[in-house]
Amino acid sequence: MKCYTAGGPGLAIMRSLRTQPGGLTAGQMAGNANLDRPAVNSAVKALRQRGDVRAAGKISIVRPQNYATLWQATEQGLERLRRTEGQDRTVPPYASLTSRRYQILAALRDKPGGLTVRDLLGITGEDATLKYQTWYGSYLRDFRDAGHVRMAGKTETGWGHAPAFIWDITHQGRIYLTASEGRAAEIEEAAERAAAARAEETASELRRDEALTTTRAKFRGHRPPPHEREPVAIELRNLGCTLEEIGSVFGITREQARLDLLRPVRLPGLRGRPAKRGRRRKAQVRTRICPHCLSIV
Repeated sequence: MKCYTAGGPGLAIMRSLRTQPGGLTAGQMAGNANLDRPAVNSAVKALRQRGDVRAAGKISIVRPQNYATLWQATEQGLERLRRTEGQDRTVPPYASLTSRRYQILAALRDKPGGLTVRDLLGITGEDATLKYQTWYGSYLRDFRDAGHVRMAGKTETGWGHAPAFIWDITHQGRIYLTASEGRAAEIEEAAERAAAARAEETASELRRDEALTTTRAKFRGHRPPPHEREPVAIELRNLGCTLEEIGSVFGITREQARLDLLRPVRLPGLRGRPAKRGRRRKAQVRTRICPHCLSIV
């Protein structure tokens, strides 16, 4: 079963019909969902073709010859609505400080009396078109389902000659804003640390390249003896140079560079420490017996 589109008029209409089991007219649904009549009529027609709503009767408006159709949600439409709302919530755990969600909640926090959708559009600088009204209405309904905002009342007249809902932030919404601001500070601090680490890595690479260039120019044209290249190889290794790079500087293989790093640093002109010698064994006297005279030779 396909679910309703998040933020679409069909989802808003089905939520309105669920709260009114007796049915609603197109004008009432337009006022509840903060939509215009053409969008509601088109959405109701599509919902009827899918079997999500049905006509429950007609009521007269102003005069008996002027009537409106009452629409009710079917069991199939309510099941589709439950499946849609059973999905993961569209409200993220944290709101970015540049997102519309944060701007909406921040505007409601700054205005304790509550705001309508058109008031929020004016504060955030968005155009008061149907597209942006639908988006903001979707954000507010998601916040309402998550417990961050509540309906504080209705205005006398609103957009399209229908009353508009007044939205106010809840205590849970204020906690959500505070957590988002704290999360943003943590993200900014982590970004600063990452930038400092990248700068340190870049400086280390520059020092390594400079050391390689200087060493190549110093030992170009001849192969230094081990006692000369061993201290330089250790210094290059500490700067992060690979064995191949160290070997290419001195004109030796990678294995020879590895052995230079394993050997202790030896200074020219100094002999190594003499090895310990044990006590000399006395030579044994070998004797031979003459078989003829049986005397010691």
